[in-house]
Amino acid sequence: TDMIEFIKKEIPNASILYIGDSDVDCETAINAKVDGLMVGWGSRSKEVLMSYGFDVIDSPYDLLKFLKK
Repeated sequence: TDMIEFIKKEIPNASILYIGDSDVDCETAINAKVDGLMVGWGSRSKEVLMSYGFDVIDSPYDLLKFLKK
């Protein structure tokens, strides 16, 4: 989270998107108070990641669609 704190000083929070695939990634995004997006092809199931309240994408292509929202 030191890296996230450094980035938050340089970039407004609204511009930060933490992308991950694990419980640790979910907790990091929550603790850093930044937006998170989880990928469903990583280490945890989609259901577990969604239980943290994050959107979960199913493919790299979905990331492009998500960012265009």
